[in-house]
Amino acid sequence: MRVLDWLAIELRDNNWDIKKINKLIVMSATYQQDSKASSMLMEKDPENKLLARGPSIRLSAEMIRDNALVASGLLNKKLGGKSVYPYQPEGLWEINGTKYNQDSTDQVYRRSLYIVLKRTVPNPTLANFDGPSRASCVVRRQSTNTPLQALVTLNDPTFIEAAKVIGESITKQQNTTAAIGLAYRQLTGITPTSKQIALLSAMQQAEYNKFKGNPNKIKGWINAGLYKINKTLDPYWVAANSVVASTILNSDATITKR
Repeated sequence: MRVLDWLAIELRDNNWDIKKINKLIVMSATYQQDSKASSMLMEKDPENKLLARGPSIRLSAEMIRDNALVASGLLNKKLGGKSVYPYQPEGLWEINGTKYNQDSTDQVYRRSLYIVLKRTVPNPTLANFDGPSRASCVVRRQSTNTPLQALVTLNDPTFIEAAKVIGESITKQQNTTAAIGLAYRQLTGITPTSKQIALLSAMQQAEYNKFKGNPNKIKGWINAGLYKINKTLDPYWVAANSVVASTILNSDATITKR
């Protein structure tokens, strides 16, 4: 029996429970396989019809934003309700003679599903990662790779704030190596190698020295977003660890499922 036929029967026999079938798929050994494959296997099964390797795909616009919120612990898990108005550049809606009233509560941390959508002025964070404008129905989203995407994950307040919260969490831990490893796993779902930990630890120390030499540079990291860090913590270490978190967040391992 083919996999799709089997899944169809499972869905029917479980009263068409979509959540259950999705969980079954993502927790299966087949889905959790590495996307890497030998040259022999690629030649034998280029389209992966034998399901001998896992999928390799960049996360969708909504998933990239939500993943950062979940990993940092900022995500507002409320279900349903009205649309939300998260961070976006000032004056963007004014080109259409309207005003964007950004939320000033934890509404800004709700899932991307609830972000208000104006078809003439799409949300820039989602649009840069190929989120559709909904001006028309699309069967499949395009998947592009542009410098603007890195600009978003490096500068968007949502991602800077998420990195700041993770940086604060790292600073609170006595075992820095373990804390960096946990942050990496939270963002990517992958356990880092000792070499990766060493590189991130070296970056952490270098950033700390830079911030100590120029205190004004920490302001962008410490003041981003609505979240306020614990004032009893060393702000230089928080900023340095935020850079480490931002580096992980912007890596291929975070935004691409392999």
